[in-house]
Amino acid sequence: MKLAVVGGGIVGASAAFEAGVVGGHEVVLYEKEHTIGEHQSGHNSGVVHAGLYYSPGSLKASLCRRGVAKLRSFAESHGVSYQESGKLIVAQKATEVEQLRNIEETARANGVPGVDWLSDRDILDVEPNVSGLAALRSSATAIVDFQAVARRLATELARYGGQIRTGSPVDRVITGPDSAQVESMGKSESYDRVIVCAGLQSDRLAEASGADKYPLIVPFYGSYYKLNDSDSTLVKHAIYPVPDPRYPFLGVHITPRIDGSFMLGPSAYLSTSREGYSSDFFNSNDMRSMVGSLGFWKMALTNATQAVKLFPDVVGPRNLIRGAKRLVPAMSGHEVVRLERGIRAQAVGANGQLEDDFVLERVGRVIFLRNAPSPGATSAMALGEELVKMALMDGRK
Repeated sequence: MKLAVVGGGIVGASAAFEAGVVGGHEVVLYEKEHTIGEHQSGHNSGVVHAGLYYSPGSLKASLCRRGVAKLRSFAESHGVSYQESGKLIVAQKATEVEQLRNIEETARANGVPGVDWLSDRDILDVEPNVSGLAALRSSATAIVDFQAVARRLATELARYGGQIRTGSPVDRVITGPDSAQVESMGKSESYDRVIVCAGLQSDRLAEASGADKYPLIVPFYGSYYKLNDSDSTLVKHAIYPVPDPRYPFLGVHITPRIDGSFMLGPSAYLSTSREGYSSDFFNSNDMRSMVGSLGFWKMALTNATQAVKLFPDVVGPRNLIRGAKRLVPAMSGHEVVRLERGIRAQAVGANGQLEDDFVLERVGRVIFLRNAPSPGATSAMALGEELVKMALMDGRK
């Protein structure tokens, strides 16, 4: 069978690998950039999530656990560094201790290994510089270079005979009774099945291909700052706050990097560009598509309080450092270095609600991945497997 995969991020590369290397099908991978993994896969914290937060029974919960196992196995067998640094989620108020107990129950329901409850005294034994009333430790939380994984997946696909077409933006994908047509750079090519993993452009490509406008992609950016050498020695684990259950973001955290340093961030702010990784990037088309959508305004009104609360963080790292110092009081916060932004493709329904789970949609012989926020990268290889299974069903149904 001949398949096309549109989108060369880690999920698209995983789907192409699953179809071509594991399944033995003829596969063509389209990517608009000239290299693989240039967008969300190359602009993230690098954290491999263990599955602590996700509702039991959801796609996020099941695919995260499967994805971790597949990701770790692939990385270790293909020379990509995979480090189990571990993570502490730290409660600093009595109300957060109760929320932390809920996270512990969720983690155990999801079968997450290596989860321990730490009292305030236990925290000091594990991380002497961390302040909190209680913490949940996840020893299975890891870090990896997701872009390196995506590129290695593509390399393996090519080694097994798959085609990698970088610099090949796709305009639309049209399904028919016997095939699906991929239109790219003025040419049309026929495939038995097509999988679309277009990330930040997923709604636009879906709508151009005959699918519904919603869920709409609303971009949120996160600022990252590299800590100085001294502050990078204060902790060994990733250190997270207890997340606000009203929002699908995990809050500002301190995380290790593959090079041994630590970084601060990200939080989540509305982005003025879907692909604006520099601090001054503004895209008028992206802004028009947002403000012209009723779903966006419903979402904005629902989350207005949180937006005002986070706005001071946009102008610099001061508030982020203040939040981090509540977790690690000894942190100086001096001489932090701004890193390139990350941008999250968050899907929003017509009712203004943020889509919490992964969203996969079939239109004939075409499968669209409409929402894959965190833990999308962690789950990528399991998500790619799921997309291929769905694609190989009878595309006429």
